[in-house]
Amino acid sequence: MGKKLVSYYDLIEDKMGFKGKSELARITHKPSVIVAGIPDDPVTVKLFQDAIHQLTGVRPA
Repeated sequence: MGKKLVSYYDLIEDKMGFKGKSELARITHKPSVIVAGIPDDPVTVKLFQDAIHQLTGVRPA
């Protein structure tokens, strides 16, 4: 559960540091401490992809 979502937090931390993680949590309403327990369903994955795109200008896979 949540492997993809956790990888998105790792990606944003690599690119933007703590500020990026904070912004991702703000946009998605899903803090990093809970994403490992959330299923990687298509709606949530798209929410994270859109948020990362908004923050970085790059759409993750």
